[in-house]
Amino acid sequence: MRSFYKIKEELYNEISNIQYIKDVNDDFEDRFFKLIDKINFLLIDDSENFYGYFLLKMNRKIKYDITSPTAITLNVSGYTIYFNPILFLVLDLNQMKTSIKHEIIHIISLHLIRGKELKKNFSTLAINMAMDIVVNQYLDYLPPYATTIEWVNLKYNLDLKPYSSMEEYILEIQRKLDLLDDNKDGDEDDTKINNEIEKNMMLLEHMKVGKKAIFMMKIL
Repeated sequence: MRSFYKIKEELYNEISNIQYIKDVNDDFEDRFFKLIDKINFLLIDDSENFYGYFLLKMNRKIKYDITSPTAITLNVSGYTIYFNPILFLVLDLNQMKTSIKHEIIHIISLHLIRGKELKKNFSTLAINMAMDIVVNQYLDYLPPYATTIEWVNLKYNLDLKPYSSMEEYILEIQRKLDLLDDNKDGDEDDTKINNEIEKNMMLLEHMKVGKKAIFMMKIL
């Protein structure tokens, strides 16, 4: 474990002191994915080793412009998990494992496929919040900015019940968003990006990452 924390600290110090993405060392990606390999082995050794074996089969890429530590996409080559090192390296080990589990639960719940169909009738914001609520109820060690049922209930004055279906959450959230349609504060925003940026700024402030890390997110 000492080597894990040493690699994590070195990577974090390196990425947080770089002003432009183009200045990242050529070997940074290889060293970062060695850290991910260590997390993968820890997941395999965990009582819920399914996540570790699932991660082994996924494509992995670094993507600095995502506004969360991890994200997933589905294409002809299968599922790809993306990592934003600027945000991922801020997390502690348990939160890192949770972030990976979060994406895998989205996959096994068919959220990407179901969400695509639901976009015909519901906003992206409602869909993404509902998906995250469902997933995060099954996870411990959530980051402080995670979308939880408690957070959504408080923010939107709702009374969502635990362990309902994604579709039930979407209906309730969408009704509230429709009522807020004229709200000039942006609660009705129909993009996950703006919602994630808000939470991401909370993370950066909470963790005191520093101005340089925030500047890098602009990908100048």
